[in-house]
Amino acid sequence: MSRTNLFIMCGISFSGKTTLAKKMIKKLPLEYIGIDEIIEEYKKQNNSQSLPLTNIGWNEVFKKAFKEISTNLSNRRNVLYDSSNQEKECRKILRDLANRHVAYTKVIYINTPKKVAISRKEENKKLASRQHITDGHFNHILNTLEVPTRDEDVIVYRESMDFDKWIKDNFNNLQ
Repeated sequence: MSRTNLFIMCGISFSGKTTLAKKMIKKLPLEYIGIDEIIEEYKKQNNSQSLPLTNIGWNEVFKKAFKEISTNLSNRRNVLYDSSNQEKECRKILRDLANRHVAYTKVIYINTPKKVAISRKEENKKLASRQHITDGHFNHILNTLEVPTRDEDVIVYRESMDFDKWIKDNFNNLQ
């Protein structure tokens, strides 16, 4: 029996993680778990309008995300986890979770220039096409990003890459 996979998205806010993830789940047999969707669900349940969440709120959001990851891996499903995962320690926790389910992990690092992400954030303020992220939260992610290293088994994605070729080169075993 082949091992399942946990793909860990990594990148700053507005780097294109969710856009890439949505394209990937159309092409590959992946269960999508997105932190933005879990946050929205939490906000509705708690009559909250926006971020930032309290520490208790963040803990509940991540607890739910990790439970969903665990459930899917237990059921032998490949998982794509869409969150910033900007700190190496967070990615290690996810790798440990995958290891408990005898699953492989790969980090998908979306390498987007900071000024592109900042421009998208400013555009989002005008259009409100996704949830608003405060400047403080955005800057926290920028300042705490630890670019994944080779020992984390990283797949790098840049928007200039040909998506179909990138999929074929990196996920041929899933197609």
